[in-house]
Amino acid sequence: MNILFVTENQVSQRLGGTDRITITLAEEFSRMGHACYLAYCRPGEAPDLEGFRETALLQEGDDEARITALIQAWKVDIVVCNLVGIRYKRKYLPLLFAATRGTSTRVVACYHAMPGEDLLGNRIGNSLYRIRKGGKLGQNLKDIALTILGPSLVQRLSRKRIQDKYRLMYRNSDSLVLHTPEACRAFAEIAGLRCDARFDYVYSALTYDTFLDERELSAKKKVALIVARLDEKPKRISFALRAWRLIEAQRDCSDWQLKIVGGGPDAGYYQRMAKRLKLKNVSFEGRVPDLTAYYREASLFLLTSSYEGWALTLTESQQFGVVPVALDSYVSLPTILTNHENGVTVPDGDLKGYVAALTALMRDPAERERLARNGLVSCRRFTREKVAEHWISLFGALRDPKISLVICTYNREEFIGRTLEKIAACHFPPERYEIVVVDNNSTDSTSEICAAFAAAHPEVNYRYALETSQGLSFARNTGISLAQGDYIVFLDDDSFVAPDYLERLSARLAAYPDADAFGGRIDPLFESGTAPRWLCKWTLSWVSAIDRGGEVSRFSGSKYPIGANMGFKAQLLKEMPGFDTTLGRTGKNLLGGEEKEIFGRITAAGGQIYYFPDVRVQHVIPERRTTRDYIVRFARGIGYSEFVRCRRKGAGALLKRRFSELVKWGATLVLWVGYLFRGRPACGNALVLFRWNVSRGLFFHKSLEG
Repeated sequence: MNILFVTENQVSQRLGGTDRITITLAEEFSRMGHACYLAYCRPGEAPDLEGFRETALLQEGDDEARITALIQAWKVDIVVCNLVGIRYKRKYLPLLFAATRGTSTRVVACYHAMPGEDLLGNRIGNSLYRIRKGGKLGQNLKDIALTILGPSLVQRLSRKRIQDKYRLMYRNSDSLVLHTPEACRAFAEIAGLRCDARFDYVYSALTYDTFLDERELSAKKKVALIVARLDEKPKRISFALRAWRLIEAQRDCSDWQLKIVGGGPDAGYYQRMAKRLKLKNVSFEGRVPDLTAYYREASLFLLTSSYEGWALTLTESQQFGVVPVALDSYVSLPTILTNHENGVTVPDGDLKGYVAALTALMRDPAERERLARNGLVSCRRFTREKVAEHWISLFGALRDPKISLVICTYNREEFIGRTLEKIAACHFPPERYEIVVVDNNSTDSTSEICAAFAAAHPEVNYRYALETSQGLSFARNTGISLAQGDYIVFLDDDSFVAPDYLERLSARLAAYPDADAFGGRIDPLFESGTAPRWLCKWTLSWVSAIDRGGEVSRFSGSKYPIGANMGFKAQLLKEMPGFDTTLGRTGKNLLGGEEKEIFGRITAAGGQIYYFPDVRVQHVIPERRTTRDYIVRFARGIGYSEFVRCRRKGAGALLKRRFSELVKWGATLVLWVGYLFRGRPACGNALVLFRWNVSRGLFFHKSLEG
């Protein structure tokens, strides 16, 4: 898979969480064998580009043609948009989305922040400090206004503008990915949207591959750590400094040291504040190329942010046995921390509670070690491998095209309703499949049953059509013309899909994109409750059943899927003439061969036909289909269909097929003897009866033509 990351920066580990996430994923995807590319808006110093095959700088004047050229040159399958600023999103997201329409390329827009954070203000004192230091006047005055008004009032006053801003990502992506389900719901609520299947979530991966050895926990020092961009509005490190002043006032905790690692616009503001608060055991370490030494020595990690999207530093601290103490200020926090299990959470803004939590841990090394050990285990949920696999699964689901389920029916009022209900009960997003029912002149209550289903399931993309030309091939061709999916699957009107049918089919299509056609397992469901005595592996196909074992395999030779559960790439099927209308069943006529004919065309063109064992249906077998009369009519229909099909190819093809029939007679007689000796004469006799009537249809066709 070719994956294009679109970012603001020429990514660097030193530039923050979004860059680090991009770098980590690119490296992991590359390790998995995928090709990663980078398109960025701003060049930078010391970028980390090892995970990317090629990179490109996006220019201010770029248009859809330039974006299209990049995507085509790199043969991009998935675009991952990691843009943060709204200015870049407004420019490039619509271009990316437009450039990929009508192609197989999908756009994933990632929202790494906390939904609603742009409705929050800043400490007024910090905003005034920034204005004095030459900061942007408009932005700082806006932050002051947001602080005074509060997010609820701001949202009411500017609802449309805010909704448009959030809907920009939704409208210009195939999938909108956040960190947690809670974040998805929060985003949808602010945007005024339904949290539908376009929303998805993926945890952020751990930055490092290594974990602290538990034996090193005893070597931890009395060090509390903050790793953050020194930016007061999101990180609120002033809260930590005020808490530390209260900690230093407690004699038994005064020997602890607070180390603050990172740089940013408010470094001077914090240093002045620390000096004003007369803090003795606080050091500002600045930006450092390697954080691991700080994590290895620290015992406690302080997170006092006003908001976070995920907080990579929180899971990084757990990797190295550092116990996090975090303010409960953002929606994704509970996914990472369970209070007093793998860290400590404190209600947002509770200064006294935060100090109490820190001092309790400082005084209790055994509790620190317990929480640290638990953190070392719990953070493994977010390993690079697990998160990358989740992403690839998401990409696969996106690239799994829409599936059209075509059901052709004729006077099956007793089954059609149940068949439809089984599909509707599948655990699968309704927008990713459709049902097309083609009624082939039914005279019973089929149309009323179908109408009732449509009324009961408005969420299902469902269509009903009447095909007046009698015959299964006519009905199937109508289904092909109506289907709007990328894959067309044919089910019989008495085929009952498993609850995970669509989910498993989607997964198989993602894993085997070269499948031009496919079939799944079919289990017979005998109406009488018992299988006929003649049923064996050689006669399964007589009841439209198939079981080729538990592994994915390719059909070869004269073996093909069975029509009760078979599918095709829609484009391939639509480019063909369709099912042969001179073959196939017509009413009660058991003529066949139309499936074999179309599969033969696919095979002749070099196409691949797969068997998917876990894509299963149950197929109802009426008692009449187990009788001697049915076997006779069924076999003659096959023989005559073979005669019609081969005659069209020429005398040589017909002669070859008739010769192969003689060979099959030899195999049939061997099987008959074998079953006779095994005490199962019913199987052997049925095989002889079947072969005799196939031969009658193939050799003595004139009696059937009449």
